This record gives sequence, C-alpha cells and structure tokens, in this order.
Amino acid sequence: MTSVEEQVRQIIPNPPQKKPPMKLPFKAPDGMNPRELILGGVCLLLIILVILIGILYGTKPAVTAGGPQACTTPECLSASSYLQASINDTVNPCEDFHAYACSGWAARREIRPDRDDRTVLGDLFNSNEKKLTELLEYPIQRTTTDSWERKVKTFFLTCMDEYQSMQSAGNPLIGIINECGGWWVNDPNVPSSANFDINTSMKKVHVDYWSIAIFQYFPQPDPKDNTKRLIEIDLGGLGMDWRIYLQSNTGAFRTAYRKFITDVANLLVRDNPNSPSDASNRVSQFVDDVFNFETQLANITGRTLPDTDPDARRIKLSDLNRLADEIDWTGFFQYMYDQAGITPQTEVILLERDYLMKVSKHIKSLGADKNRILNNYLVWRLTQAYTSKLSWDYIHAAREFTVALTGRVEFLGKRKSCFRDVQERMGLALSALFVRANFGAANKQEVDLLFNMVRQKLFDRLATLPWMDDTTRLRARDKLKAVIDKVGYPDFMMDDNVMDLIYQTFQVSSSGYFQNYLNSNKFEKADENRILVQGRNKERWRDSTYAVKAQFYYPWNELLVPAGILQFPMFDAKMPGYMTFGGIGTVMGRMLIHAVDDLGGYYNKMGNQEDWWTNSTSVNYIRERKCVINFYSNVTAGPYRIPGYLAKVRLNGRAYFREGIAENGGIRQAYYAYKDWDNTYGPDPSPAGTTFTKDQAFFLSYAQTRCFNRRDIASFNRAYNGQVPEDIRVNGALGHLPEFQQAFNCPANSQMNVKPRCYIF
Repeated sequence: MTSVEEQVRQIIPNPPQKKPPMKLPFKAPDGMNPRELILGGVCLLLIILVILIGILYGTKPAVTAGGPQACTTPECLSASSYLQASINDTVNPCEDFHAYACSGWAARREIRPDRDDRTVLGDLFNSNEKKLTELLEYPIQRTTTDSWERKVKTFFLTCMDEYQSMQSAGNPLIGIINECGGWWVNDPNVPSSANFDINTSMKKVHVDYWSIAIFQYFPQPDPKDNTKRLIEIDLGGLGMDWRIYLQSNTGAFRTAYRKFITDVANLLVRDNPNSPSDASNRVSQFVDDVFNFETQLANITGRTLPDTDPDARRIKLSDLNRLADEIDWTGFFQYMYDQAGITPQTEVILLERDYLMKVSKHIKSLGADKNRILNNYLVWRLTQAYTSKLSWDYIHAAREFTVALTGRVEFLGKRKSCFRDVQERMGLALSALFVRANFGAANKQEVDLLFNMVRQKLFDRLATLPWMDDTTRLRARDKLKAVIDKVGYPDFMMDDNVMDLIYQTFQVSSSGYFQNYLNSNKFEKADENRILVQGRNKERWRDSTYAVKAQFYYPWNELLVPAGILQFPMFDAKMPGYMTFGGIGTVMGRMLIHAVDDLGGYYNKMGNQEDWWTNSTSVNYIRERKCVINFYSNVTAGPYRIPGYLAKVRLNGRAYFREGIAENGGIRQAYYAYKDWDNTYGPDPSPAGTTFTKDQAFFLSYAQTRCFNRRDIASFNRAYNGQVPEDIRVNGALGHLPEFQQAFNCPANSQMNVKPRCYIF
C-alpha cells in the first residue's frame, strides 16, 4: 500500500512535506449579539476550568474516550465550545442529526426584522460586509488621481451624500430620459416625432445607461472553444418575477407595483420644470402601458422554454434580424461592442429563441400605439434602474414596493444600499480592500494541502466505481488532475500599480454621485468590450474574494475558494483538522465531484464542451441515480406555519439528485482525506471538554456549517421554488453514509440509517 505522500504525488508532483506553519490569529465568528458573546465566553471559561481542574487534581490528562490528549489551545477550546454550544443533546442524533447538531445554534441567533433568516454563511457574509463598509469609511491612504483606493472610497462616500441627492431630486434622471428621446407623459408628440426612434432608444437605455429592457446579453466563452467568445442573449426586462404578473394569488403584489410606478411618475412630473400642466393626467395611461406590456412579456416567458440544443442556439445576427425583426440586432450590438468588429455574420447564442420570436410578434401587434407603449416601457425600465440613486422621496417609493413584495418593513439603509452599488460597479476594488485587511498568505498553503488531499481521495475513489467503465474512468481521473484550485485571492490584488491600471479609465469625482454612477456605465461597457475581444482574464476571479460560496467553474475547470468563506467555522489555520475537513473540506469534495459527474461529463479538462462519458457509463449512472431520485422524491419539507394553515412541500428528486449525490460523495471524500491527514500530520487532538470522538466531531462540523434559523414563510417559499432545506440536505446525505452510522452507533431501524442506502461516489 502506498503512503499518503506517494498517493498525493500521483497528481501533485511536489506536495508539502510537513504541515505548513500557521500564523493567523483566531477570530471569533462575527454577527453575534452581546448575549451570544456572553454565553460563548461563559462556555469557554467553563471548559478552561474543567481542564485546569483535571490537570491539578487528576492522575491523567483529559482525553475523550479512546482518543489522544485533548487540545487546550485557545483555538481548540473555541472549536470545542462551538460544537457543544450548537447542539441540542435532548435530540437523538440517530433520528434527526441536523436538529441534534444545530438546534442550540438556532436558539441563540435571533432573526433581524429586515431579514428572512440567519445562516452560518449568511452571518459570515454580513460580517465580511461590515468589515468592508468600515474599510470604505476609513481615511484614504493613497490620494493620487489614479489611486484605485481613492476611487472606490470616493464612489462610496459620494453615494452616502444625502444632502446633494435631495438638492438634485429627480433632475439627473429627467436629463437622461430626455437624452433617450423624451417621455410621452411630458410631451405626447414624442412617439411620433422625428427625434424618437425605438432602436436608438433601446441602445441608449441598454448601453449608455446600463438598464435591461426586453432582453439581456453577456459575453461568454464559446461552448465549443473557450478560447473564443460569443454574445449570449437571454430574456429579461421585467420589474418583478414573471409569475407575479400571472398567478391568481399575487394580486396584492401587482397593485403595489402599479402604485410604485404611479408614485415615481408623479415625482418626475413634479420635478421637471418643463412639465405641462396636464402631464399628471397622462400618468395613468403611462402606468397601464408599462404594466400591460410587462404582463405580456411575462405571459410569453411562461409559455416558452429555453433552447437546450447547443447547435440550435447558434445564429448569425443577420438571421436573428429576420427571426425577430422589430429590433435591429446587428446595429444594437455594433453600438454596444464597438471595439469587437461586429458584422451581420457574427454568431450569437440564443438561450430563448422562442421568446424573442414571440416578443417581436407581440410588438408588431401593438398597431398605432406601438411607439407610445414602447416609449413608456423603456422610460420605466430606465427609471426603475435609477430610482435608488435619487432623493429620499424616490427611494421611499421603492421602499414601499419592497415592503409590499417581501413583507419586511425594515429598510435596507443608505449604507447598505451604497455598499451594494460599490459591490456591483467596483467589486474588484472591494475584493482587494478585503484581502489586504483580512487574509494572510500563510492560509493559502494550508488550504492547498487540504484541497490536494480531498482531490486524492476522489482520485482513488474513481478507480473503484463499479458503474464507471475504464474509458470514462481514465478521462475522469485525467480531468481531476487538471483541476485548478484558486484559493483566497489572486496575487495581483496586492499590487497597487496593477489595481491603478485596471481602474485607470474610471473617472470618480467628489462632486456628485449620479455622475460617478454614469461614469461606471462607460467603464462597464469598455470592460465588456475587452472581454468579448480578448476573453476573460483568468487572473481575475469570477467572484469576489469576500464571497462565502465556493464554486466550480466548468469552462475553466477550476475550483474557486474565496477568502470570505475561509473563516471560522468553515476554516481557520489553527483549528483542529476535524473542523477544517468537516467544514471547507466537505465543500471542496462536493465541488470536485461536480467536475466529473454527469454535468461535468459535458466539459473536458480544457473546459470545452465535449461529451466524454461513454454510453455504457451513462446508462449505468442513470440506473444508479434512481436510488437517489426515489429517496428525495419521498421526502417532504415542513410543515411550515403560513397564514391560514400548515404547509408541507414534497421535494422534486429529479431536480435535486445531482446535488444530493455530490453532497453525499463530498462528505465521504473529505472524511477519508481527514483520516489520512490525521495519520500523516496528527494525531489530531480530540475536542476538549466533550465526549465526542474525532469522527463524531467531523460529522458535527459538517452539519454545523448548515445551521439556520428561518421564518416559516421564507422556508415555504424556498421549498416551493425548489430549494432543498439545509436539514434535509444534511440528514439525507449522512443517512446514506455507513461511516456516519458507525461514528454515532445508529441502529438499523433509526431514521439516520437509511435503507436502501444510496451513494454513487
């Protein structure tokens, strides 16, 4: 049998020879209220006292049953305290492990009035956001004109300047409405005048002012060759979820939306010094035009399906002009991508061909009112996008609509709203601020080691899968070797010269936020052109460094693990191994399985689309996955207390099976990687002051990354929309693992000992 080092060397030529040094101090989890901090402190003191008493009066050091000596470092004690404080030991772990692992956590975390829930990752993100907001308000250190730091902080601070926005009221928006061709409410002659042209208005609304109307578009890698780029076109242009326009039980939401449109339109009439005296009389027609047109878009959305054939999706712009001829597609994309050499022969990808055809047909049917209706619709799409950038009365109108739609009466707040704008328009700069203040390079080495060990276990597991034939197995292992792990942050974020160069063309002034926001449109357009012409720079990550979600990106065959998620309780360089492997290790395991599962089987190791699974493997996999589909199809979420009754939601096993397989398999790979790590770099100390074994602590650490406290109405909505609740994810995955059942001695007839047992990886 080969050693762990030799196994790792099969896919990593020079693995670390010893456990890397850890230098970051431990930080307690953020997002905790004073009561939680006090309770945590009391637990910590009690654990320390127990250990001290054992040392002073006992004849042996404190150990868990059959385990090595308990760790008494502050980090180990904090880990043990967190495990113990989160559980509810009145629950049988073999009947409902998630409730056992997380009920204590949920009981200690109240939900804020402006939120639907508390989750582990949600608390981490809120903590990251708080840190970033404080960094944005910290005095500028590099004040030069080209300083990226000056630009991002000034962008945020001008957004926070409410005095200036109150002085301007709606005038900045009125100015750009006029640039887009004017507005029928203020001038009934606009739709028929020589100055108004639908295609010109579409270009300005979409491109110059970065709003979405009728459709949306993105530069994306060519599925057949990811060294090339194509424009991808999708549906879009609604003010609400399309179902709200159509369903019989959403009338209150539709009424609130019409009121929102009416209120904002009246504010624009009030603030325009050139509004004629009868302008307000036309507002009701404006509201009808907007709402009815969007309702028709929603109808079309509900009656069309996305194209699934990758070859059928490709179309030349000249052919698209004939297919949906109410829009000059060639002219539009020549205006948008003016550096890309767009011609009528340029190929694009249509995600919703049927949608675009039916929308074009509907526009034709509008008859003599077509220009008026489209003018009103385009003005509203522009207006809704900029309402939050105006004075308080506009923001309040949007707030009332949000309250009606979500039921949350607490306002997002100016600081959070401005943070969202910076996040949207200067996300790279925010990422650089975050990692410079919150993440050390030493952590990268530790996470790399963890990644390599989890990958090695999956590499080994692929060799024994009975349903995968040798041809597919060879390709899967080859692809797994080629997976790139991106951990923490890209190195260029530490270089001020590189960051200054990235934002060189972004003009930011302290004189006014609205203009800064408009300047960001120009910057976004230039960046989109760069991406289409040059491709995405793989050094620039596809997500922020402060994000709390790891992801696998198929076209680049890479696993992205941002610094934002590499924090307690998911990861800390000084935490025990059971916690890091149970936390971020299981996440990595899940993501790596996606690299080689049935969806990953459509992307080769270079990231290009290629169906590399053999027919034999596909047939066997379809047979094996039935077990998973059947299991989850017989699970119900709830009951949830919603107005009028208790509701349950039956899961859709066919929609969840792939994620369920990855969840189960990811835990398994991380578990065996932890066992190897413990043998090679350990022994890992047992959880101090508890009776948990290390195996039990591993499974607890996994489950406690999915603790939550959520309002019933939010839980119902999530389940109804196809999101599988965390408790079902945890119990469903662990219930099929014999390693878990052995760790907790779960009897054969217990809920957490599922029969028939399903696990594919």
